[in-house]
Amino acid sequence: MSTHDTSLYNQSTTSYSREFWDNYGIFLLKQGIKKQLIKWYVLHTKRYVATFPELHVRNHQPEHVGQYFHTIGKNQSLKAWQYLQVIDAIQTLFTKSSRVSWANDFDWEYYRSSARQLEQTHPTVKRDYNNDLEHTDIFTGKPYDPDAKQRYRPEIEKVIRVIRNKNYSMKTEKTYCQWIARFFYFYQPDDVKKLGTKEVHQYLEYLVLKRNVSVSTQKQALNAIAFLFQKVWDTPLGDLSDFTRSKRPKHLPTVLSQEEVKTVLDQLTGKHQLMAGLMYVGGLRLMEC
Repeated sequence: MSTHDTSLYNQSTTSYSREFWDNYGIFLLKQGIKKQLIKWYVLHTKRYVATFPELHVRNHQPEHVGQYFHTIGKNQSLKAWQYLQVIDAIQTLFTKSSRVSWANDFDWEYYRSSARQLEQTHPTVKRDYNNDLEHTDIFTGKPYDPDAKQRYRPEIEKVIRVIRNKNYSMKTEKTYCQWIARFFYFYQPDDVKKLGTKEVHQYLEYLVLKRNVSVSTQKQALNAIAFLFQKVWDTPLGDLSDFTRSKRPKHLPTVLSQEEVKTVLDQLTGKHQLMAGLMYVGGLRLMEC
């Protein structure tokens, strides 16, 4: 893991003592945060708290968190994985430490999904992004509004009723509702039924060109939105054949060669060698079938 830019935290002074932050680090360790990440989770939390020096953490509201995420998201030196780590740290602060009433209902996933695309040199996304974006008008969604969740709740409840009437799985229900909610939050219209094929097209392209989602993720979003239009609203979705589709390659599993497997087996002894050998032979027989 690359190192963070510690200069981000030089001015992060709070009213809490050094002992307090040391104890908070112990608390994070008990929550299952990896030991090597404790320092950074503490610093992320400290920096957030220092942003609102006059306000006790227990008095913070969703708008404070949203404001902070939007602010740091503009920092061009902050990598996507660092931004996600900040979100995890702040979520831990409010859901597991201070346990404020609104924390579990806050849409943390919205901000995770809005993390900037990986660097162009990263092996999983390396390609010519400039060609994809040239002469393309990419629609950018509206900033997250905490009140949007309540505003669109009745429509989400309609989706849930239809899904349950059709006896879909709970996993499908959760996935569809999350994507439909994000679709609503992206535009935040007064009347969601004014959303149409044009908006769906823009949103699907946004997911690829700005969020760099995988093929399966883009299809998942499309399936959820198509369900909303066709099964809940009983409205034709229209032609979406020309939207930009994800080109992000699938991650192929690493498979050892036969020589490499034999090298591993040679390092084992006794029952462990026997068990691994039987698994290897069994795998070969399956490949021959």
